[in-house]
Amino acid sequence: MGGRPVHSFFALRSLTVVFFPCFEVNNKMTIAQEEIFGPVLSIIPYSSEEEAIRIVNDTVYGLNNAVGSASPERAAQVARKLRSGMVMINDTGFLPDAPFGGYKQSGNAREWGTMGLEEYLVTKTIAGKPPSKL
Repeated sequence: MGGRPVHSFFALRSLTVVFFPCFEVNNKMTIAQEEIFGPVLSIIPYSSEEEAIRIVNDTVYGLNNAVGSASPERAAQVARKLRSGMVMINDTGFLPDAPFGGYKQSGNAREWGTMGLEEYLVTKTIAGKPPSKL
């Protein structure tokens, strides 16, 4: 598969989860093209903002992205160009009121928030001239 996991104890810790960054990854590798549901961080080098956006969008999946920047305005501009269901900017945490779901082969249903509740509703449309009494 390629890529190089970190062998030192350089790992980002969040509660009990240890994230293992993988360096020397390119966008053709499985680890970059599949939805890896595990504590793995693929690090892909880029030389321009446009190239970074192209790399991020060059996948059949689109569940979640993260953008880090000293400029919230610039981060928001980049976030609008990413084709995913959710983009977290800087240190934004879990947002239980925001709808969560993907684009492309990540699916298009939504969980959480009002849109998540609407998945359980049955909607009916009645079309025509309304009667004089309802």
